[in-house]
Amino acid sequence: MPNVVRVYVGTGCGPCGPIKAMINNGQVESDIPDAEIEFVDVTTEEGFAEIEKEGLEKVPSAKFEGQFCKLEIDKERSVVVISCGE
Repeated sequence: MPNVVRVYVGTGCGPCGPIKAMINNGQVESDIPDAEIEFVDVTTEEGFAEIEKEGLEKVPSAKFEGQFCKLEIDKERSVVVISCGE
């Protein structure tokens, strides 16, 4: 069973486009073994309802098993880094 990391993005979010494109191109690293990335578009009715329920205040953001994760672009290596560990 894959470990699903939910990445919250929105159409009006400047960094969301590059982050989503890089992840879709496989340019992503995570400390979660066998991570499967699932995007949530917060501009949809379903996505907005989810961020309200989760208490999310900004995008882009990532969450794994109820824990918010650090999400950043490593420009030197051209990868998105998702860190969910402590």
